[in-house]
Amino acid sequence: MAMGLHRLKYTVLNYVVRNPAADNKCSAIKPGIFRCRVGSVDNIVALYTISGGSIPVNDLEYTDAVYHMKRFLNLFSVPGCRTITYFSLQPVNIDSYISEINRKLQMKLVELDLDKSNTKLRGYVEKLIGIRRRILKGMIPIDVSNIIAFICSDDSFNVERLTNIEYSAKNSMNVVLTPVTDPMKARQIINF
Repeated sequence: MAMGLHRLKYTVLNYVVRNPAADNKCSAIKPGIFRCRVGSVDNIVALYTISGGSIPVNDLEYTDAVYHMKRFLNLFSVPGCRTITYFSLQPVNIDSYISEINRKLQMKLVELDLDKSNTKLRGYVEKLIGIRRRILKGMIPIDVSNIIAFICSDDSFNVERLTNIEYSAKNSMNVVLTPVTDPMKARQIINF
C-alpha cells in the first residue's frame, strides 16, 4: 500500500505540479521567428499568416493547376524543416461585426459623397452593403485564420532562410506572409 501511494505522489508531482509543458519556452529572434526549447532540444519555429495569392483553381486547366500546386509546394518546402499548416475557423460575434461594417460604411459613404466619380470606392460600398444584407438575412460570419509554421533545427542558416521566405512568397506567387509575433502560438505549434 505504501508503494502505491509513493507512485501516486510521484505521478502527481511530475504531471500536475511540475508540468513538463512549462519547460518548453519560446523566445522571439525576429518578428515571426522563435527559438523554442523542448526538453533539451532547441528548434527554430517560424510562424506566418497567409493571405493573398488566390487563384481560382477550378478555372485552370489540369496542367496549369498541377503547375500552380507544384510552385506552391516548392515555395513552402524548406530543406531540413517540417512545414505545418494550421487552419482555424471560428464564429464571429455578429453584433460587433455588424457595428464594424456600419462604421466602415458611414466613413466610406462620406468619402463617396465628396468624390462621386470614384468607382473603386463605389464598388467597396456596394460590397459592404451586400455583406451587411447577407448577415441580416441569417448568414453567420466566420473568422478564418491560416497559419503556416516551419520547424527547423537551431541553426543561423535556417534563421536567414526563414527570414527570406516572406519575400520569396510575395515575389514569386503574390502570397503575403505576415509574421505572427505571439510566442504562445509558437509553443502550441511546437507541442502539437
